[in-house]
Amino acid sequence: LRSFLLLFSIALLFGCQSDTTSSTKEAAAAEVFETATKPLYARFYLRYLERDKRLKSTANFYQQENGQQKGIELESEVSIEGRKMNFKNLRDIELRYDDLYDTPVKENYTFQFNTFDGKTQSLQANMPLVKSFSVEGDLKKSEGFTFKADAPALEENEVLLMMFTDGNRNTETINIFGPSEINELPVTADDVKNLTLGRNELRLIRKRTQRIKEKNYSGECNAEYYSEPIFVEVTK
Repeated sequence: LRSFLLLFSIALLFGCQSDTTSSTKEAAAAEVFETATKPLYARFYLRYLERDKRLKSTANFYQQENGQQKGIELESEVSIEGRKMNFKNLRDIELRYDDLYDTPVKENYTFQFNTFDGKTQSLQANMPLVKSFSVEGDLKKSEGFTFKADAPALEENEVLLMMFTDGNRNTETINIFGPSEINELPVTADDVKNLTLGRNELRLIRKRTQRIKEKNYSGECNAEYYSEPIFVEVTK
């Protein structure tokens, strides 16, 4: 009966999305099948603040129950870089493991936990770094500017946010989606038309989504890197 319901759900998914492309349908059906056949689903999150040299991490775990994901507490501890994460039961909201500590930034961080079969799992989570960045020449609203960064190219599962904040704390954001080179990137006048003239703070946020498909569990890991700001002068 369970197998029949699973196949029926996948067939229903195909039928309800007739306006999508074949590849999109296949990807959606595969995700439904992956989630339905794995006993454990994990969701990890990392955020690194360069200004504070601080890493925040969270982990959530879910078990399939009557076709739905139910938040659970694992029998074993969950750790990040060997540090035991704190378990929190936020009633009516979520069951969550989290940790916050000061540390130098790294390219990779390791989560560890045990799946239902008692086997230890290690997830290497990649932090999408930007070592340094600058605005080449003048930042003119009439012309745009050239953005330069000492950083690897954005992958398909990444996005770069350029956040401009003026003296009144008003913020405008330019989003660059991967795949894209960012070591020397032209930004058009249309992209900067809403920026405030004068001195602005420019901060970068680089985000990466990592899909997880292992033998004993599936899930995803979202990592975000927040750069220190630089200051730029926006002119006409």
